[in-house]
Amino acid sequence: MFGLSKSSKKGERPADPVSAANALIQALPRNEPLVSLCALSGHLDRLRAADEVTPQQALDVVDLLDRGGRPHYRGVMRDYLARQRKLTKFQEEQIWRGVSTYLEQIGQGYRHCLHKFETGARGALELTPKLALIAARAMRAQAMRMKWHYLRYSPLEPRQWSDVGALYALAEAGGIARLRTTPYRNAQQDSSVEEEFLRALLLAVASPQSLLPQQIEIADRLIALCASQLVLATHTAESLRHLVDLQSDAGPQRIEMHTKLTRSSRAFGACQALEHLKGIEAEIQEQALQVATRRLIEEFDEESVLATVRHLIRHWGPTLPLRRHERRRHAQRISVVHDFDEIAAHVSGLTLDYPFVSEQEQWLVENESRSGMHALVTSPNGRWLEVGALLALRKADENTWSTGIVRRLARDEGDDGNGRTVGIEIIAQGGAGVTLLPLSAGNQFLPAEGVLCALLSGRDQPTDEVTLLLRKGTFSPSLACEMRAYDQRYRLVPLRLTAQGAGYEIARYKVLRLGKL
Repeated sequence: MFGLSKSSKKGERPADPVSAANALIQALPRNEPLVSLCALSGHLDRLRAADEVTPQQALDVVDLLDRGGRPHYRGVMRDYLARQRKLTKFQEEQIWRGVSTYLEQIGQGYRHCLHKFETGARGALELTPKLALIAARAMRAQAMRMKWHYLRYSPLEPRQWSDVGALYALAEAGGIARLRTTPYRNAQQDSSVEEEFLRALLLAVASPQSLLPQQIEIADRLIALCASQLVLATHTAESLRHLVDLQSDAGPQRIEMHTKLTRSSRAFGACQALEHLKGIEAEIQEQALQVATRRLIEEFDEESVLATVRHLIRHWGPTLPLRRHERRRHAQRISVVHDFDEIAAHVSGLTLDYPFVSEQEQWLVENESRSGMHALVTSPNGRWLEVGALLALRKADENTWSTGIVRRLARDEGDDGNGRTVGIEIIAQGGAGVTLLPLSAGNQFLPAEGVLCALLSGRDQPTDEVTLLLRKGTFSPSLACEMRAYDQRYRLVPLRLTAQGAGYEIARYKVLRLGKL
């Protein structure tokens, strides 16, 4: 697999492949991490074609390129998460392909070392003490590549699950699946092939399509913190809620009643990791942060970490979160707007009062229920889409606009990856424009002249409560305010935020009538 990146002249002694790899790492540009990853990928690809070195040299080279590429990989990840909303389609594709190719090459490098050992290549016995480390790194590289599919909301490639299943089966048959090893020198905890496999499985069953890219990374970090408490077994149990077939590309599935495992199937579950996550939730709520939790919050933010913890608890628990209403198939077109001003104006029926040209998009609804719908968004529409995004929508045969939030997102396989399938939760159907004013001069959340917002319809809420769609930063949990609507004045006592995202807040208030204007 590994040899010279350039052919030697006749009579010349081939350069040491390890020295050549080390020289490449030293020459990588530090301020261009994606360029560096692509250079490492190309080097591995050229070396694989030569296949002129011993198994130990092969391991030494892939180890060098793996460890040398880790700082660059972290740089690309930080940049991607920070700029994801602002990336052009070309930039996003370039980053994804560069990282995915690098991870694929690293994984294949370690798999090649294992293959040399399996086939009894000369010198392969030197790898015996390191087999658990090699397999664990191979599993991690493949799991990281899967995570990048989730970050892009794209489907996994064919054979990705059967490949990781085959790797785990190989480690299990060789008696090394549970051997503890330190994957990298600066690793904060030991791991094993089984733990790395479980990390990939538990992220897959956590519904990553309904998380923001930043939350997918947080979920991966949280899973790593409690990986030693995850369980994989050849039998079913009350605490093992999922299964995976090592020979199938279907991926992990929820265990149904009376499920019997085949010889190639394994049951798995979060088990004590659920209690670990509940402990982290309590740490954040009580502001008694342990070192690992504090580090996560410092790198991301408390709100995102807490929301992700609760998301994992819901999806790893005894029962999946259920839909509130039955879905029915019904293909129809809908009009969609997404800017806050447009949403508020359309939902409130005030579009004639706004001096802008509406940027409506046309989507195709595939199925719907009373509380949500599943829609297909074709390119170039939907470039602004992200989990948690606010939108307003209207069916062709309706006059009122509904308010919705994007809860799930995936790339559509049938449109060369340019289309999206979107899961939408309907928050309210219709609404009215109202003015919100401060009741006191000390209210820094509301200007003295007031702000226009949307009073959302609330058929399922108490009669003395209202729900308002507000611009981000308008809601105060402690300050009451005045609402003017229908020639009447009302006192609003804040209760809670029910949803929030980029540019918007949805808040619930207790309402008291003050009198006519």
